[in-house]
Amino acid sequence: MANIVYEGPDEIQEQTVDADNVSDSGKVEGIRVKLKDEAYLHIPYARLYWI
Repeated sequence: MANIVYEGPDEIQEQTVDADNVSDSGKVEGIRVKLKDEAYLHIPYARLYWI
């Protein structure tokens, strides 16, 4: 499991996902997270606090 903490639009947010669902993003200079509902979250490195 991976615990990802990042700066969202309104506040600091946290997601817990399977570590296999975290990869390099092709859209932004950052990471891509596959969520439980099969959606993807692209987080720029500048907004990422820790994994």
